[in-house]
Amino acid sequence: MIEAIYAAPMEGGGWRNAMRLLHERYGSNMEALYFLDFAARRTRVIELQGVTSGWLQQFNPLYFHPDNPWARYTAQLHRPGTVRTAESLARFTGDPDILRRSTYFNEWMRPQYFAHTIGVTPYSQRGVVANLSLFRPSELPPFDDDDVAGMQALAPHFQRALAFCIRLDTARQSERLCLTALDSLPEGYALVDDRGALRHANPVLERWLQDGTVLESRAGRLRARVQPARQALAALIADAALGLAPRNDGLAVQGVDGSALEVRAIPVRGGTLGYVPLRTYVLLTFAQARPDPDDDLRSVGERHRFTRAESRLAVQLAAGCGLREAAERCGIGYGTARGYLKILFQKTRTHRQAELVALLLGRRHS
Repeated sequence: MIEAIYAAPMEGGGWRNAMRLLHERYGSNMEALYFLDFAARRTRVIELQGVTSGWLQQFNPLYFHPDNPWARYTAQLHRPGTVRTAESLARFTGDPDILRRSTYFNEWMRPQYFAHTIGVTPYSQRGVVANLSLFRPSELPPFDDDDVAGMQALAPHFQRALAFCIRLDTARQSERLCLTALDSLPEGYALVDDRGALRHANPVLERWLQDGTVLESRAGRLRARVQPARQALAALIADAALGLAPRNDGLAVQGVDGSALEVRAIPVRGGTLGYVPLRTYVLLTFAQARPDPDDDLRSVGERHRFTRAESRLAVQLAAGCGLREAAERCGIGYGTARGYLKILFQKTRTHRQAELVALLLGRRHS
């Protein structure tokens, strides 16, 4: 029995096996492990045997009915580790028939032939109670002192096993929330280990991996498509895992078609209880590399065979400067600038400064 209790958190259907063993030991016709939320007046079932779905749907309004003594005296009766029976309820209230007069008993327990009850509370905090409950039919005797003693011996094991379940569920929920947050971001994100093994990729990064122009996944490892970007990305991941100072300006990873992604690395370290070595993971953020604002202008200059001096003037004009201001920024006289401007008109087959700037900006934005 104890082995089944501790196996329950880690095995599929584990609590079902524990409930089966309780049924065999106590001769019950209903076994349940469930959470009661008294603020929301709702029940969340972990494992239930002996109750149909129709009766389960009727449970909440009848259990939380004002005349149910279990709900009325929950603070006193649902204390962690305390075993309760219908007889202990009668002793606590001084009323031997208090449960049998309740709506809960007459409209939910009695129609299902549940007459005698025993249970224990493994968890109680902030209005939420976890109960383990067993029922017996009326043709069997009530749960006796030996039954209570046996349940009391099992109580600390149920408490520890359920506490482990809650911690495990909290950790999984936190992980799901973090990954959901990453998945909703417009940038690409990947969680990798120190050797680049891919643990999670958000949808944006998955699309870039499917495209395969810049990044790829081989044998479960994230890597760049081409060298030397592949080596540089692996080095960035290894350095981040070791805690070395990351590059403030990021790493530009070039693709096979000349496109690029800018990547930054952040080390992520989890806690440890000392049972396994501490692992360091790396969160990689990917964004499309922002081009140099003058790159397109330089390509226009190369296409029209601008000289270096003419290109410098064209950059200033495209930035919105008048000819005189552009000349000052280039360190040349106004007359020299006018001469360069005439040459720019000839090479681009334009006739006015506004027309030249429109051509430069149009090429730049395309």
